Amino acid sequence: MATHIGEWLDSMKMYLLVHGGCDRDVPYINPHCLASNQDSIIYTSQLSNLTMNESKGQESHSDVFSDLYTNSIYELAPQPYAITSTLHDHQRQALSFMIEREKGWNLSGTQNDIWKSHIDAFGVKRYKNTVCGFTQTRAPESFQGGILADEMGLGKTCTMLALIVANPLQHGISTHSSICVKGTLIVAPVPLLFVWEKQFQEHFRRGCVRHAIFYGRDRQQKVNLQNYDIVLTTYNTVALEWKNCKAKGSQTTSSPLFNTFWHRIILDEAHVIRTKETICAKSVYALQGERRWCITGTPIQNRLADIFSLLIFLKVHPYDNIQTFQEQILRPWKSQMDEDALKRLQSIMKAITIRRARDVITLPDRIAHTEKICFTDEERATYENARTGVIEVLNNAISIDQATSGSIYLNALQRINDLRYICNHGVSPPRRKENSQSVDAFGEVSRVLIEGGLERWAENMDLSCIHCGAELFGEEEVNSQFLLVPDGGFAYLPSRARKSCLQCDLTSLSPSASNTSSTVSTPPKLRIPVQPSSKINALVGQIQQLPLKDKCVVFSYWTSSLDAVEEALKQTPIKFCRYDGKLSRSKRSQVLNAFTTDASLRVFLVSITCGGQGLDLTAANHAYLLEPQWNPMLEEQAMARVHRLGQKKAVRLVRLVMEGTFEENIIRLQGRKRTLADLIVDLSPLKEGTHGKKQLYYLRDLVV
Repeated sequence: MATHIGEWLDSMKMYLLVHGGCDRDVPYINPHCLASNQDSIIYTSQLSNLTMNESKGQESHSDVFSDLYTNSIYELAPQPYAITSTLHDHQRQALSFMIEREKGWNLSGTQNDIWKSHIDAFGVKRYKNTVCGFTQTRAPESFQGGILADEMGLGKTCTMLALIVANPLQHGISTHSSICVKGTLIVAPVPLLFVWEKQFQEHFRRGCVRHAIFYGRDRQQKVNLQNYDIVLTTYNTVALEWKNCKAKGSQTTSSPLFNTFWHRIILDEAHVIRTKETICAKSVYALQGERRWCITGTPIQNRLADIFSLLIFLKVHPYDNIQTFQEQILRPWKSQMDEDALKRLQSIMKAITIRRARDVITLPDRIAHTEKICFTDEERATYENARTGVIEVLNNAISIDQATSGSIYLNALQRINDLRYICNHGVSPPRRKENSQSVDAFGEVSRVLIEGGLERWAENMDLSCIHCGAELFGEEEVNSQFLLVPDGGFAYLPSRARKSCLQCDLTSLSPSASNTSSTVSTPPKLRIPVQPSSKINALVGQIQQLPLKDKCVVFSYWTSSLDAVEEALKQTPIKFCRYDGKLSRSKRSQVLNAFTTDASLRVFLVSITCGGQGLDLTAANHAYLLEPQWNPMLEEQAMARVHRLGQKKAVRLVRLVMEGTFEENIIRLQGRKRTLADLIVDLSPLKEGTHGKKQLYYLRDLVV
């Protein structure tokens, strides 16, 4: 009876809360309260253990997750012995959810799920898809896992570590017991490797968990991965191993990552695989495991299709099939904006996802402020001259035919990056006509770009070093090569176009060429203006006014901008440290620990692509974003490094924006974030016909 009442209330978008108390001690059944042990009976005298503040997390959300917040209340799972840190209530509730999800489909219908079973009038057992209503006699394919999608800053990493030790492999239970190892494989972006290591040290009881890192040139030496409870690796290592296996024609049996059937596979920052056609996503799909989890605060960043790649990895039958996903969700939504399609996706997500708003815990106040800065007359003249050039290039691109617009499109992107440089530095970027060696080294890549082969290049690019598997995508322009353009300027050739990382390049040189000044692989150092720009001056001025006991973090996408901030800070008594793609994994850990423990270190300079995810920067209570980002989620992820679980002080977040420039327009147009991110960050090619023209108009809107 309780189940039927719960289903009816679900259909009415109404949910039962846990009552705070009762004058009678009687059995209590709430269809919207998930217990970790279904066989146990809860009495009203125990309700205080289940009470959760329903007033939290009630903010209005317009995305697909708007129906996921605080709809269900979960029992507090016991604190695992192997976890020394005291789990918060929301983490223990998530642990209950995850342990239940690892049992597989709830076919009895006692809890909300995609599949449930029943006996029909003819005595035949049938399985009903609760999302679309379809029934079948064949049992649905196994699914154990889900998505931990709590908003950023709620301690998702610690919650997942609790699951690993609370629900280990039970020998004899697994259907794959003959080949399934006890280990959990964790796949994370390169910058988060040491973050996970640090979490192991902080949260695991000594001696309870053995872990190994499968990464770098010596990774193949660690062949006995079955001896470890946790194996930590990176997306690029998985992709490299997968490509090497395919190249050898041995499928996946030659790699310990792929010839192992893992007890559990966890993807951190799982939105990395949101594009199913990428090598990164395909290689992750090929991993074998019984239980699969995605950790991400932004599983749908820009479009409904983002979630499909996660469903493929998780094996959420039948929605891991592209035909089913398109027929029931994508096609009706795209063609008719059918609300039923959105509701189906919400039903799927509601069954496999747990997501809580950040205010499920009590955090100090967060004050956001946009600081508008004025150019000097000289800087304004430089900017206006560059802006006029961008408009002229874009107008030309709009007026010519599609076949010849590829090179002009690339030129426009380069000039827009010039505007970004001017906003931060106050001067035009340096010109490198004399450096013809760069052109010779990358002539083939530039030819492909200019001839309009952006799409082919982007789809087939190497994301990892061919030698050690290190991530190339996060090295920013300091480790990039320079591509000369016809007007004598230069553009950064992203590190994604390269084949090996800087460290392996240097290692491959002769012993005498051991410093980074070699012209073989190191780009020319950017010229830092003698006088700090207006923006840099404003930043340093604000830092100087902070109380002596306060610390701050400065985020920038451009390491050249961090160079400029560094030079300006050297002219003051303020001590600082820096964290970017140039640092090795061990050095990154040392820098972060120093900033956390050394009271004299007051400023932390960090590149947003390297430190915008996973880091705990709660030692600071001020954060400065040096420039607006094409994708605002990068900004939010970065700011969440400071305002998160563990923060004790009120946090002030400051965005620095040059007044009367395209930076203001980026903020205004962030609603078009997908188009902008595709064009500028991902270097997607122009679409054909009128759609391509619209993209050019969007670009022109930034600078007009």
